[in-house]
Amino acid sequence: MTARTGLMVMWASILTAMLFSLAAVIAAGAGAQTLSLVGKIVVIDPGHGGNDFGATNRTYGLEEKEQNLDVAYKLRELLYREGAAAVYMTRGGDLSNPGGAKDPGDDFYADDANPSNTQRAEAANSVKVNGKGADILVSIHMNGSTNPDVDYTTTLFGKWRKDKESAYAIFGDNVNPPRINPPTYGLRTLSAVNGKGSSWGTIATRDPYSYASGVLLKSNMPATIAETVFITNNEEGKRLAAGWTGKPVQYDPNNGRQQQIAESLKTGVEDYLATH
Repeated sequence: MTARTGLMVMWASILTAMLFSLAAVIAAGAGAQTLSLVGKIVVIDPGHGGNDFGATNRTYGLEEKEQNLDVAYKLRELLYREGAAAVYMTRGGDLSNPGGAKDPGDDFYADDANPSNTQRAEAANSVKVNGKGADILVSIHMNGSTNPDVDYTTTLFGKWRKDKESAYAIFGDNVNPPRINPPTYGLRTLSAVNGKGSSWGTIATRDPYSYASGVLLKSNMPATIAETVFITNNEEGKRLAAGWTGKPVQYDPNNGRQQQIAESLKTGVEDYLATH
């Protein structure tokens, strides 16, 4: 072996060692990534239930109460995947016994119960994990209209100082200008299904607004009602029907519309709890 060849072999060995070291550092960094919701406690309130069907889509046989619950189960799973310490549901929460009796370790009311707004707020207020109450409450709803072309997303808040920031985070925008355009988190990131959304191809919006709901006004933690999509919209109905299995499921590997809604809600929760 010549001196020149030996030098080339030596540098090749050094380069190989450096590449392995870099790969190890990258892998270690990936493993060290922290989950976004570690230690956080979230209450999910699936709207309606029991004899209160909420808005309906007769064309596709959809009831809002069922769709709210399906999205809630999916959101619950996503929050746990991000390290949430606990996720409580005001109705539902125990997939091993759907529609069954209250599960004291998780649920407050059965899947198809219809607790009053006061009962939902009281359930949320009673949550304690290691002496700590819930960080946020998200009440999941779908909107309705007599016009099947209408579709937009919005959120509602009760008390301005308690709820407004969380409502805007779930919506996907700043409380104060400037607006976040294009949207990067929250409900505003949902794709438009009827060609009448925003200029970024996302769903049309209505800015968050104050609403005197007992769920919002009587809950102690920051709370918002998420009016996610219009179940009465023709295209929304079609997509929701395609993702509906007839019962709530925790995750949709095909990324159905209910899963997309849950994902957008999760990112809104993450944004709010990152600073609260």
